[in-house]
Amino acid sequence: ILKEGHILASHDYNHRDNNKEDEDLFKKELLQSLKDIKSIEKEAGVHQKGIYFRFPFGYYGKNPHYHHLNVIKDLSHEIYGENCINVAFWDIDTKDWGPTMSSEEIAQNVKAHMEGGWAPTVISENNKWKKIRIKIKNPPQGGVILLHDTKKETFHGTKLILEMAKEKNWEIVPLNGVKEFSYENKNC
Repeated sequence: ILKEGHILASHDYNHRDNNKEDEDLFKKELLQSLKDIKSIEKEAGVHQKGIYFRFPFGYYGKNPHYHHLNVIKDLSHEIYGENCINVAFWDIDTKDWGPTMSSEEIAQNVKAHMEGGWAPTVISENNKWKKIRIKIKNPPQGGVILLHDTKKETFHGTKLILEMAKEKNWEIVPLNGVKEFSYENKNC
């Protein structure tokens, strides 16, 4: 991954709801995740400037005893001497993780968030997943797209998204190519 020029980031050590972890456990597991990434970088002979982190499920800040962002900032200062852990949220959830989402629906979801229109999504109703369509009236027309690497539908949907992006001249850049996520003036 690193040798091909991709970014290797942290998505927590075990993909649990971080709100249900105490501060010590959250910090310990984040530190282990960062150490593992640094070890992989060393083995690959590639140094990434800074680290990106995404909360599992986007769940954070709901633990009444501490705030996750303070732990991330403190840990970053301990390791790097400055704030070098960027929290990456998404703007477009493709719902590819949904049990009934097809490759075409995943791609349609991105298209609707880029241009407006109908987007397929899934909701939980009576402990069962139900597919519905929502109308995107004011599309963000860009942002971070959430995709997972656990289903073949996402793999094929990603191919469709890339083909659509090429056809429509949508620019695709890595996180470190976006000003808000860059580390340009930091010594990470």
